[in-house]
Amino acid sequence: MPYYSVGYPDATAIRTWLILPTNFDLTTAKRCIYLADDDEDDTIFFEIALRNCLPDYQYCHFTDGSHLLTALHEASHPYPDMVFLDVQMPLLNGPDTYKALQAHPQWALIPARLLTSSHELTYIAQKHEVDAQLLRTKPVTFDDMQALLLSHLPR
Repeated sequence: MPYYSVGYPDATAIRTWLILPTNFDLTTAKRCIYLADDDEDDTIFFEIALRNCLPDYQYCHFTDGSHLLTALHEASHPYPDMVFLDVQMPLLNGPDTYKALQAHPQWALIPARLLTSSHELTYIAQKHEVDAQLLRTKPVTFDDMQALLLSHLPR
């Protein structure tokens, strides 16, 4: 699938990049998932699993939470159906991005999950002061990734 980049200047005027499929439309997407993760292998794995089990969903990838928040700020309704956030990212990590989503009256309605490679979910939750119910260990098998997606998204 071809991709193009759309530049979004952040608050410090550093040019950031959002990777979108060429047919992606932030203003009219009906079923859409946002993923913020800086690991390229994880994002490719996520997208392949998504395309296989939920091909009607549009997908938007961000390399960190600040890019995701910028895109939400610049987008009009509808917002994504679900947001997945990697716990460890540069600039703005997953837990801080989640807290920013919760602080906004409209974005707080967007379901979100935090993904981590750690199996110590209670420790991660305490460290970042988030509800442990929001955390999921990143799947390592294709079937487990599809199961995660199917369990969190309407078909």
